[in-house]
Amino acid sequence: MLRMMPSYVFSCFNVPAFEAYAMCIQLLKRWRHIGIIILQDDHKGLVMRCKIPDVPHMCVKACEIVVEIRVAQGNRRVGTCVARFTLEKGSQSSFHFLHDNMEKIFEASINKKPHEVTRMLRVFI
Repeated sequence: MLRMMPSYVFSCFNVPAFEAYAMCIQLLKRWRHIGIIILQDDHKGLVMRCKIPDVPHMCVKACEIVVEIRVAQGNRRVGTCVARFTLEKGSQSSFHFLHDNMEKIFEASINKKPHEVTRMLRVFI
């Protein structure tokens, strides 16, 4: 058995945690037509777990992804937050395809200032 670390990517948002959670879950629900299945939707813990099946016409292979949102500054209703996308099982290319598309959609609310991003990522350390 290979002992590989799971792949993960961070996204920093300039919106409160509840708003970022709502945007992510709404987007995943809109993508149900390609077969995304939401396995876990924890509103209190701000955690989403979804399964993506094989979608040949989009070159997407099966994978399972967890999206976890943490507050970086302020609280859940006011401030900024960080989302961690973790690949639990499956294809890394599908994982990066999903994250890249989500990041394009949320581009207006994602923080791109390098010094603020490093400060916000300390939440997961």
